[in-house]
Amino acid sequence: MPRRKKSRYGKYVFYDAAGRLYARVQIRQNDGSYKTIKKRAENLTHVSQLASEIKGQYSARGQRFIESRDMRFEDLAAWYKEEYLVEAVYDKNGVKVSGMRSWKAERNKLDRISRFFVKMKLDEITADDLTAFKRRRSRDGVSITTVNRDLELLRTMFNRAVRKGWLKVNPFRYGERLIEKSLEKRRSRTITKQEEARLLKAAKQKDSYLYYALLMLRDTGARPSEIYNVNGNAGRPVRWKDLQEHDFKACTLYSFKGKRVESRVVPVTKRLSVALTELWLKSEMELDSFVFPVKSFKKTWSLVRQEANLPDLRLRDLRRDFRTRLAKKGFPDHLAQRLLGHKTATMSYNYTEADEEAVHLARRMLDADDDGTGPLG
Repeated sequence: MPRRKKSRYGKYVFYDAAGRLYARVQIRQNDGSYKTIKKRAENLTHVSQLASEIKGQYSARGQRFIESRDMRFEDLAAWYKEEYLVEAVYDKNGVKVSGMRSWKAERNKLDRISRFFVKMKLDEITADDLTAFKRRRSRDGVSITTVNRDLELLRTMFNRAVRKGWLKVNPFRYGERLIEKSLEKRRSRTITKQEEARLLKAAKQKDSYLYYALLMLRDTGARPSEIYNVNGNAGRPVRWKDLQEHDFKACTLYSFKGKRVESRVVPVTKRLSVALTELWLKSEMELDSFVFPVKSFKKTWSLVRQEANLPDLRLRDLRRDFRTRLAKKGFPDHLAQRLLGHKTATMSYNYTEADEEAVHLARRMLDADDDGTGPLG
């Protein structure tokens, strides 16, 4: 009986100096040398299973399997940074060929994630480790939205590792669902006329550029990155010629949201036209110059929000307010979608809020339709 067991298991059985049991497989590489791969085993039957698994993975993944045995998460992170988290490059037709606009922010995010996984071996990271990471982030008081973004980055990285042959399978495939989009709290903030008055007054006192920028965001529905160079990200902020070609009655905006640079024309209201004409006369009057030659309003925006008693307001909320105002005026949904540069009707719908003003508008419309006969007719 022992002889049969030795014949069956002996080739792959290995005990270390402490008596721990391993499955040991020697693989001959292309240069003729041998690579020894060991995995801890629970018993002799498990040795046979592990040996078959090792040989099967080498057969399927080749040299990449051997390389990945010594890879740690920090190695994957370093490779991913150099390969994907780089400045966006566009061809002459405006199509993105590599990189991303938010590469700096994504690198910072990955550095934060790496502190949890940094010393882990890549092929030993499990669904349980991912769950532990999620729980750690949640205990640290991080919002579910931010946790989901972190997990989405990890999932993408592991998918790339599978494609390269460094992993057999993405650990996200096992265990419970980790990315829970349904739990994210959707922004619903809009702004009333009274709040707008306080906001613009405070902005005009603190920073004239911010005052004009707020007017433009509110009256065109533009993304902040479409009117000024947010944090130095690659983009094409609005220039004076984009207004001049429409006689300050409209403006051409350029979006870098997807794989291709896209342009659209948005309306310029009377008050915005007057304000931007005023700013043009104060400028050097160079058509190719940026309307807002700044990289950040962060400091002054924080001060203005506090001064106007609107601490929860974000610049992008003005874009939602623009869409909501169009809806309340009866502007066609499909045209509003085009004005905002949304790819889908669902996204445009998500930017439409039934705020308090909309509720009262509905009440007035219903009251106007009431013939006064009462609930029983």
